[in-house]
Amino acid sequence: GVGKTASAVAVAREAGAKLVALSAGDVFGPYAGDAEARLRGAFRDADAACAEGTPCVILLDEIDAMCPARGADAGLSGSRVVAQLLTLMDDGGAEARRATERSASGGGAATTLRPAVVATTNRPNALDPALRRPGRFDVEVEISLPSAKQRLAILRVHARALPLARDVDLEQVARTAKGYSGA
Repeated sequence: GVGKTASAVAVAREAGAKLVALSAGDVFGPYAGDAEARLRGAFRDADAACAEGTPCVILLDEIDAMCPARGADAGLSGSRVVAQLLTLMDDGGAEARRATERSASGGGAATTLRPAVVATTNRPNALDPALRRPGRFDVEVEISLPSAKQRLAILRVHARALPLARDVDLEQVARTAKGYSGA
């Protein structure tokens, strides 16, 4: 509720990157293996964009629901999804590298783009610890509720396209809307 997903999407757009987004609800399906296949598909799409020279961001929204800590409570499907994600992250854009190597062998300049993988959660301690190791999700950014000044800036962005009465005081709204985040 503080705008984690909205912030990740805005940064990807600002960077001109292709966004491949998956939420926990998008990943799981009625059949065993659906979640793993959908993860592989997202990484394949991102690798293809990188192979074409387009920066790409894979956004895994609500990763705590997708990849809970493995153990008695996670169940078999949760453990399989964690294992698949670890494999995909450790592979780190192998398809993009192979495509670059093919083009480099033809005499072209070799540049290797790898997809950036970003995840959101409001329960970081519920994640499988293997995901938080170096080379995986090793950088964490905490986004807290905005201050009154930040709320005012968010309100101004959202109100730009709104027909507001002259007596609307966005500063007053920002001061009194303590839980507002713009999300």
